[in-house]
Amino acid sequence: MTSTIRPESQAQSSESDSPQLPSFRVPSTYDELCELVRTNAVDVIYDSSYTGRTVIRLAPGVIMKCRGDFAEEVRATLYARKRFSFPIPRVLHHPPLKDDPASAAGSSPQEGPASRSPGVWYICTEQCPGVSLDKVIDTMTPAQLQHIASQLRDILAEMDRLRPTTLGSVTGGPYRNEYFPLAILLPHAFSSYSAFLDRLREVLLVFATETYTEDLLSKLPRDAGMRFAHADLYPRNILVDGTTITGIIDWATAGFWPDFWEYVYCAMHRSVTSSPGWERLLGLVFPGERRWDEIDAVTTLVSIIDRFC
Repeated sequence: MTSTIRPESQAQSSESDSPQLPSFRVPSTYDELCELVRTNAVDVIYDSSYTGRTVIRLAPGVIMKCRGDFAEEVRATLYARKRFSFPIPRVLHHPPLKDDPASAAGSSPQEGPASRSPGVWYICTEQCPGVSLDKVIDTMTPAQLQHIASQLRDILAEMDRLRPTTLGSVTGGPYRNEYFPLAILLPHAFSSYSAFLDRLREVLLVFATETYTEDLLSKLPRDAGMRFAHADLYPRNILVDGTTITGIIDWATAGFWPDFWEYVYCAMHRSVTSSPGWERLLGLVFPGERRWDEIDAVTTLVSIIDRFC
């Protein structure tokens, strides 16, 4: 049984610059959703065997990301939309956030007793126009890349101006993302960059020698400021129409990070990000020598945490 969400009940429908979207239906339970995907009863845009997450089109201009816990993505997306001028998709609907029941958009569907999902098991957003940058970046001319780079520099500068007093979630609490799983989290945000490093050191020493740990951490800046970062800014999360950026999506890892974190994640050489066009674009956005020590150190840290925690 599905629930109908009407435009007047959408979370951000009062925004005067936002177009009205059609009513759309959401599955009432996680099991119902899985059955719809299995039987091809919905329009699946993206289905990742690696992450287990699925993106489906519910109606023209409306998409649902599901099969995961999207509480932090809801919080971070709403936080970013309130503070930044660059395009970020509207959050239209989601199950209630556990620590803020009133924040759910509209009348949320109820999970049935058979549901195996986490509390916020989907997020519905508007679908930004255009395509993801990875689909077109390698065909762009130098002038087109320059135009994209100029917009990205402005986006990064706007986020950089938001300076927090702690490192952690946009809620002011600890991180709630894939980089810091519950097994290694402290019950509060990091009060300083040195506290952040101390926790990384404690975690590494469980799996590695003191010599290896100190050598790895020595590749990170000794001192670093704190800033807001998207923390997963790579071509699939940048939407473009021609050479105009039309949306920055997937805010699940956004929060307050050391000021080198955004650079490292943009510059990381991962199979899903690296391409000739992206390499050229990085050189325009971050001119100068590539900071390989930082890139390699954070790559290794994340790999260790992902493998052992």
